[in-house]
Amino acid sequence: MIQALFRLAAFGERQQFRQFLLLAISTGIVRGIAVILLLPLMQHLLQREYQAFLYWLLAMMIAAGISAYLEAVATMRGFDEAMKLIHLMHKQLGRHLIRLPIGWFAPEKSAFAAHIAVRGTLLVAQSAMDILLPLIINICVPLSVAVIMLFIDWRLGLILILSTPLIYALTHYSTLRHERAEQNIHHAHQQSGEAILEYIQCQSLLRSSHYHSGDYPPLIQALNAQHQAQHKALFASLWGMLSQSILVQTLLAIVVSSALLFALNGSLTPAKTLALIGLCALFSGPLKLLSEYGAGLKRAKAVLLDIVNLLNTPSLPEAENPEPAPNRHDITLSNVSFGYHSHAPILQGLNLHIPSGQITALVGASGCGKSTIIQLIARFWDIDSGSISIGGHDIRQLSHQELMQQFSLVFQQVYLFDDSLEANIRLGNPHASEADLHTAITLSGVDEIIARLPEGLNSRVGEGGSALSGGERQRVSIARALLKRAPIVLFDEATAALDGKSAQIVSAAIEELAKNATVVVIAHQLNTILSAHQIAFIAQGKVCECGDHHSLVAQNGRYAQFWQAHLSPNAQVQHNQKERP
Repeated sequence: MIQALFRLAAFGERQQFRQFLLLAISTGIVRGIAVILLLPLMQHLLQREYQAFLYWLLAMMIAAGISAYLEAVATMRGFDEAMKLIHLMHKQLGRHLIRLPIGWFAPEKSAFAAHIAVRGTLLVAQSAMDILLPLIINICVPLSVAVIMLFIDWRLGLILILSTPLIYALTHYSTLRHERAEQNIHHAHQQSGEAILEYIQCQSLLRSSHYHSGDYPPLIQALNAQHQAQHKALFASLWGMLSQSILVQTLLAIVVSSALLFALNGSLTPAKTLALIGLCALFSGPLKLLSEYGAGLKRAKAVLLDIVNLLNTPSLPEAENPEPAPNRHDITLSNVSFGYHSHAPILQGLNLHIPSGQITALVGASGCGKSTIIQLIARFWDIDSGSISIGGHDIRQLSHQELMQQFSLVFQQVYLFDDSLEANIRLGNPHASEADLHTAITLSGVDEIIARLPEGLNSRVGEGGSALSGGERQRVSIARALLKRAPIVLFDEATAALDGKSAQIVSAAIEELAKNATVVVIAHQLNTILSAHQIAFIAQGKVCECGDHHSLVAQNGRYAQFWQAHLSPNAQVQHNQKERP
């Protein structure tokens, strides 16, 4: 735990953390001295030597006062260090998360990162200071007593010293068992959380499939596994505390028996014997708490290791000397290969040139890699081999901030912040004028949404845009893109699963954006495919065919088969009406 905290902290903060540890150790040692001073204090009291008793009482009170002062300073320093630790972890997590590949932020990983950033950092900071300080003190007090006991009665001191490794070994074994149990609980919590989320999100499907009573097998299995993990963790914790308590009590019995034996053979006076027995009772008290503190610290250590592992997640490498922003905005993918897993490549040697200022439609069967191409152009991931360039500049040689300035992104799954409609649109360009804002609103069809909302443009859209329909959220996303006026627009499934009105607005917006931008769209609507200047048909991780609609249909190849399969009678009429001469 301490080593992990040192790795996390910067140099200056490490120095302050060392000071905190030194204060904690000093507190334990001085408190141990105060405990040892009880020996002559009790001895003189039992022998009715009251003047000497008062001197030793004063000495013990001074030691106890110093110990209390050091503990108070250490507690305040610990609180200060806890606040700094939370700030440090938040700062490091924030800086690292924005450097991670955007593709890393899958829903389960985003939930994990949010849990770590909110609850995890608080647990680590609280445990590090609320548990670490008393743990160090309760280790130092018995050790100090045992060492000083060697100079008072070497026989009893030797018994205490020799018992220390045994107590440590048992404590270490107990905490390891508890740590494994906590890891199982952590895993079970994740599994049950995912099962509960799945159960909530799939209610419509489950109810239509006769799961009305809540007997959803994956959820029941996950909750049962969580219950079993909690039961095992409780048993491990109780076993550790019970076994350590038995060992400490056995040690106390051995010391008391030895002291009585030494008193009977005359090597210890009765007064000193009673004082030593009382001292040994005080020695055993802190030892009983080690298992409890150790288990709590192990729990915090597991969360801290999650934080360290998250911080060690490889980020996208940045060019040491980034190139300036490109003047042209054509996109070239040269011999690109990529797979989310090394054993399952998605793209294999893909080549594609996307002309500047034109609409390029990516077409193909589901799972062929269309969305992957869009994500790789925006550098959500780094490719395995090949290159992707914008205006002749490799995107890996551009700074991440500069690269993101080149794009407006419109995805199928649109997330809106729980803020006003205007604030969500202005994310595209916070400094846009009112005229530009209203132009974007009109072209995207958001004006219809404004008309029906009670507070118009100032209406809040709810968490994730819950106050709007899917098509309406898509319109807001398009308004962002129109307002940003980026030179490249990437539409990922933007025209899929929309109502007719929204699909028309999307098609019109694509044509509007193409007047001043390079547009790459994953097309499903026939109108969008027909309006594209270039169509790339993707299959088996490569561009099989590329050209305009007429030339590809004339080739009677894969695209022609795809087109005929998707051409309904109504679409045929639409096709004949809109087909270019």
